[in-house]
Amino acid sequence: GLVISRKLIEIGCRVYGLGSNFSDFPFKNPDFIRVTCDLTNTEHLSNVVQEILNKEKNIYVLVNHARYINLGPHEKLGLNELESLVHTNLLAPLILTRLALPSLIRLRGYILNIGFPDLPGGNRLGSAFLSTEVALKQFSERLYEEVRKDKVKVCSLILDTANAESMFNEGFTERENH
Repeated sequence: GLVISRKLIEIGCRVYGLGSNFSDFPFKNPDFIRVTCDLTNTEHLSNVVQEILNKEKNIYVLVNHARYINLGPHEKLGLNELESLVHTNLLAPLILTRLALPSLIRLRGYILNIGFPDLPGGNRLGSAFLSTEVALKQFSERLYEEVRKDKVKVCSLILDTANAESMFNEGFTERENH
């Protein structure tokens, strides 16, 4: 997300970063506007996007990169954890895409969904998390079929599988990062 934000600013875009916490985000630039928001609250998210559209009038590039990671076994996940996984990793990108789509269609813009790979069968961890990632990739593929006639470009950028497997193999079980 950081590299993409820098590149977009380098080519002349203003970037709005939506997230719950920017305390560890090292990038500072006048064309990077941090918008603290709750990605799990549909009404709040909708209001934030509407404020951006009221100010900017158009969205040309939408990058969905927010992630709530919990790789714990499904039977140990609390219901709030499951809800956070689905809301942040899947529902928020669907909502953001829906809200930005009229502008993206008008401008023949770009949608980039950044995700995590579906790991081969031998891993017992993270079934709920990985399911949201697979669903996001499927959404990207289906959305492309839907909007390509409007010249909207849709792409899934998936984390390197080797890096993802090392996270599992090193005992990485959860990270709260919206």
